[in-house]
Amino acid sequence: MVWNVFEALFSSPKSIPAAIAWENDLSIRPVLHSKRTPALLQQATYDLQSKLVAKGFLTRDQISGQFDQPTQLAVEAFQRSNGLKVDGVVGPLTWAALCYPTLALKTADEQDYSADVLRLQKILVKEGFQAEITGEFDRATDKALRRFQRYYGLRADGVCGPVTWTMMLGQRLVPQPNLWPWSRLSYQGERIAEQLLIIGAIWTGIVWNPLGIEQEELSLLAALVLAYGLTMVGPLTIEKILPNSLGYDHHPLLRYAPYVMVGLLWSPILNAVTAALS
Repeated sequence: MVWNVFEALFSSPKSIPAAIAWENDLSIRPVLHSKRTPALLQQATYDLQSKLVAKGFLTRDQISGQFDQPTQLAVEAFQRSNGLKVDGVVGPLTWAALCYPTLALKTADEQDYSADVLRLQKILVKEGFQAEITGEFDRATDKALRRFQRYYGLRADGVCGPVTWTMMLGQRLVPQPNLWPWSRLSYQGERIAEQLLIIGAIWTGIVWNPLGIEQEELSLLAALVLAYGLTMVGPLTIEKILPNSLGYDHHPLLRYAPYVMVGLLWSPILNAVTAALS
């Protein structure tokens, strides 16, 4: 009985019959728009081959302007190396992988991706996910990108890869429903909601302290003021004591657990700050 329930919940996807797959195959239906002409297709093929040459999947003497067998094999090799479906079809995802680098908070500075970071930030700012363009893939950009991904039902991992680029550049889905009440707020509204949650987490640690640390009694207002003040030193303290605990890969509520710890240790933290300022 238990095994049947497990199989029902976690069954592997069934293969699609060949006839059904062929009937639904989008690869034989090209993208249509008013500017699509034979000359545009010719130029796109040259562009494709040039990018494959630049990435080492095709040699320069194989640029022919025709989607021939060497080009198809090169496309398949590129797709295989980038974790895409290997079908030899250059669709939106393959174009995104060819034209745009994968950007993330810790990897965007490894090479000169400044133009691509600017492009990303312009889209995020234009659509209200980010407040300003800085030209750097900073934490604000990371948060804005994750908010964009959540809003459109993508995995909110802060990585701008082919799927996210495709969504960024126009292949949009209907925004996904979200249980979090601030998911539809403006950028500034979301920042305020985030700040209030951090203050609430620190205040919880101050008021309900199960560690048995001897600390002076505080009124409700004093605890709120103290919690607000600790938001300045909280992230620094967390990075010092619990490095890598402020990430966004775990459950949203767990992001605030370290701030509860800041509230639990408010007295030692204040003593350290006072000693540093004296």
